[in-house]
Amino acid sequence: MKYLGSRANRVIAYGVASVSGTVLSVLFSVAIGLLMHLVFRREETERANAQAVMPEADVPRPLWQTAAYFAAMVGILVFANWGPADGVGTVVYRHKWHIASACGLGLGSALVLWFGGAVVEDHGCRRRHDCSRRDCAW
Repeated sequence: MKYLGSRANRVIAYGVASVSGTVLSVLFSVAIGLLMHLVFRREETERANAQAVMPEADVPRPLWQTAAYFAAMVGILVFANWGPADGVGTVVYRHKWHIASACGLGLGSALVLWFGGAVVEDHGCRRRHDCSRRDCAW
């Protein structure tokens, strides 16, 4: 208790406490990670072997469409929450709802054009979002 007692220098006590806390948390996290590895090793091996046998998934749309979809969503969030600022930020603040609306129109267009005609074909379902099967992806 030389470095952590009530009579110890506060700067030294803080340093010792922070270093010991860091070491203790790292040791606990490594121990928990090793225990989880030992407990779940068999399941992870089975899952990895099952994935190695599975064929590559067909991507229903190109990457640029997915990127544009997410960019529209992020644009709505960013510009709808834009606050007053100086410089260029003032111009953006004045037109934030116009920009957010344009992103919203882009998002709506992407939803209708790229996602609106999706048909689930994994189990022969040709209905759009009204399948009564429990294992339907929609």
